[in-house]
Amino acid sequence: MSEFNSIKVRLKLSIGFVIGNQQEDVLLSDYISEEEWNALGFFEKQVFVEKEILNEWANEYIEKCAEVLE
Repeated sequence: MSEFNSIKVRLKLSIGFVIGNQQEDVLLSDYISEEEWNALGFFEKQVFVEKEILNEWANEYIEKCAEVLE
């Protein structure tokens, strides 16, 4: 298996426009320790990547707003 500190996660975000696409490779070790990663099961790893890494990264590119207009 690869050296843990060199494992990358590819993140992609698209909002339906060509100019609205973002892609970045980040180091897994920036988000979780090797010990914590190895303690996760297969499906738990996928959930971690999606919920912890992807959501945090995507929120840097998405501005959301909602307001009630009367």
